[in-house]
Amino acid sequence: MLRSFKPGFRLGLVLLVVGLYGCQAPSIPDPNDPAIQGPKQTKVLENNLEWASDAANDRVIKGQITQEDAKKLVSNYAAKLTKDINVKTIPKDQAYLYGNIFLTAGEWDKAKDILEIAVKNARNEDRRVNDSLRLAEACAQLGQVPKAIELARSTFNTGITEKAPILPAVLYKIVPAAQGKGDDVQLADLLKDAIYQHEKNVVNPALESGKMFLLARPAHVHRAWDLVISLLTGANRPDLALKAEAEARKNIDSMAAV
Repeated sequence: MLRSFKPGFRLGLVLLVVGLYGCQAPSIPDPNDPAIQGPKQTKVLENNLEWASDAANDRVIKGQITQEDAKKLVSNYAAKLTKDINVKTIPKDQAYLYGNIFLTAGEWDKAKDILEIAVKNARNEDRRVNDSLRLAEACAQLGQVPKAIELARSTFNTGITEKAPILPAVLYKIVPAAQGKGDDVQLADLLKDAIYQHEKNVVNPALESGKMFLLARPAHVHRAWDLVISLLTGANRPDLALKAEAEARKNIDSMAAV
């Protein structure tokens, strides 16, 4: 699935790892090791990208780099990982993993092509929702905003225990990639509806994941309403912005009363 390293590739990868981890860079598995192929290779790529993200975030927390620096480091690392991937040989059941790597690398066209395969071959509802949202992000990055909105909305019919990824994806990924491209009023509508999807999600408050969801929900909702109003104001629709402000106050008050 991967071709051999070109001269200088391994050195570049090592230097990127040092940048991610600092001087205490660990030894990480080589995804192009001939002994690592098929599903094992996919898992190594996935784990390496996760380690890179965790390492970059750790350096942000320590004040060693900025959040923007971390994003660039992880993106560059993902680009190195994707450099020798033959897209045509990616198995359909692993498309979602590779699609995420290409998305992180900022290779929107390839990410879109692979994630389309992933959505069509999603093995369960969780994968369909997450892969549809990632595909929507790729489309937004490519300027295909109506398609991105359609894809995001296609996840709204999922069950009440599967809605958790919708608002964070729309708020932090899809809308930022799509705004300013002529569809901001429609994006505001999407984001507003994603808020209500988020509030419909049911979690088990006895589980740690459920506790974290409930703790984070007010912050996500507040930020989402702020962005809805900002989008409408920027689109020169003060009438809609005023309506959104009133709706936001009512929604936030009702959430606080629960």
